[in-house]
Amino acid sequence: MRKLEIQEKENENESLRLIPFEGRSRPTARISLGDDADASHSVALERHFTVPEVARQWGMSEKSVRQFFVNEPGVLKWGSPETRKKRGYCNLRIPESVLIRVHQRRAG
Repeated sequence: MRKLEIQEKENENESLRLIPFEGRSRPTARISLGDDADASHSVALERHFTVPEVARQWGMSEKSVRQFFVNEPGVLKWGSPETRKKRGYCNLRIPESVLIRVHQRRAG
């Protein structure tokens, strides 16, 4: 299982975390660690991961990743409910800050 590399930098007024993610050619995300208003706004702008991406990165099954994150606060959920003729779907998008929080909690 690979670990997320976390580098912390001190800025003049606030602390920023730089989190590179392997396997994507996206720029490094910046997560504000400042006051709550800025933090909630930055969650909308930070990188969101799919269940297969997290499963591949952590070396786990998609089913296990879904169980970890389905009831986690901050995870985006949408889909269609189950009917008599069709099974329900639930799509998840996991923000980077939630991914780090769950990883730190489960790592001990």
